[in-house]
Amino acid sequence: MTVDARQIREWLAEQALPLWSHAGLDMDAGGFVEKLTLDGHPVLDADKRMRVQARQIYVYSHAHILGWEPRNEGPTALEAAYQGFDFLTRQYWREDGGFVFSVTRNGTHADTRVESYEQAFAIFAFAWHFRATGDEAAVEWAERTLAFLDDNLGDLEHGGYYENATQDLPRRQNPHMHLLEALLAWHTTTGEDIWLRRAQDIFALFQSRFFQPETGTLGEFFDNIISNIRSPKKMKDFLMKLVDTHMYLMSSVELLNRQNIIHLDIKENNIMYHEKNHVFVLIDFGLSVD
Repeated sequence: MTVDARQIREWLAEQALPLWSHAGLDMDAGGFVEKLTLDGHPVLDADKRMRVQARQIYVYSHAHILGWEPRNEGPTALEAAYQGFDFLTRQYWREDGGFVFSVTRNGTHADTRVESYEQAFAIFAFAWHFRATGDEAAVEWAERTLAFLDDNLGDLEHGGYYENATQDLPRRQNPHMHLLEALLAWHTTTGEDIWLRRAQDIFALFQSRFFQPETGTLGEFFDNIISNIRSPKKMKDFLMKLVDTHMYLMSSVELLNRQNIIHLDIKENNIMYHEKNHVFVLIDFGLSVD
């Protein structure tokens, strides 16, 4: 079976966007719900990850720009985007700065980790929200978030950003990729050179640290000074951590299966390593069935 662009646009306009702007919006508590059941009903007791709000702000801001309108009564694309924007900026920001990882349905902080990955996604969402609305609040929030990244997670000696305030390892290129995406979105939206210069800094880091010219590949995991893991000792330590990760995953999946739970989104972004306690944690059960 082949799928063309027309079919994808029809699915997006007629199914995905209406579903998430109705069942996916939490009109009582605010923002978007974390997940839906397989028959399209909101799961209201699940914590709401910050990245879900940011991604939905982008989706509905972009949908507005493309001219999408609901066929029946219900929230417009812009109303859905504002629902996410208001909830994100009101509920996730800490008093001392930075967006937390997740909140409860009503906005109480749940997982209080402050990760560079989430901050990059927020800046990206704000760029598209400003493009759709012209709301200067999006500019203010983007500048505030970028300043927090610089002041609290920036690595002035080696470049780039730490994963979080505790500088957990390994460091990844992934948050930097999303920050590059966000900075370019802001430059496209405003035409201001400051955003392009910041994007060029990330690209320079790609050239000097992330890109592996001998193999023509992009590295993902790095040590504390953003160098690839190449020495025999580093390689041994890295391989041992991989073995530990594999053993943890095997035991976790076996335990979940005994509880008749199937995790459908096991990937590196959903496996966290707690440096202090030296344990792995499998997260994000948004795509799971029982």
